Amino acid sequence: MIALCLGIIALLVFVPDIPLSRTLHVWLVALPAERLETLDRKRLFFLIALAMFFAAGAEMMVLIGSAEIAATLAWQIALYADAVTATIVAAVLVRTRPAITYVAARTMGLVRRASRRRRTCKPTGRAAANDDDPAPARTLAA
Repeated sequence: MIALCLGIIALLVFVPDIPLSRTLHVWLVALPAERLETLDRKRLFFLIALAMFFAAGAEMMVLIGSAEIAATLAWQIALYADAVTATIVAAVLVRTRPAITYVAARTMGLVRRASRRRRTCKPTGRAAANDDDPAPARTLAA
């Protein structure tokens, strides 16, 4: 089976001009690509999950019970994967939109750069006393 697949791939890659290669290209590449274009995201996830169940073999079917239960389980997994994908996309959009706005404003010159000159601060605090007496204590008003 692997040799047959490698032979078909070799035909499609190395001699694409012969009629057999063109026919194989239509049946194995063009028509499945057209069908995949019409699928929405949920059905694509469903087909991937179902293919994984059937690729697991008869052991998975024995554990699950029947093909109908496997299809139902694959549909639930597809819905979960769709929800996770939508959540990830929403999170990425929330995080990147302010960054894109900042970069756009920066390139248009709306955001000013920080000054390169260091700002000096005035010293705060009290001046030293002129005499040798300690600082006077505060008196409490009665």
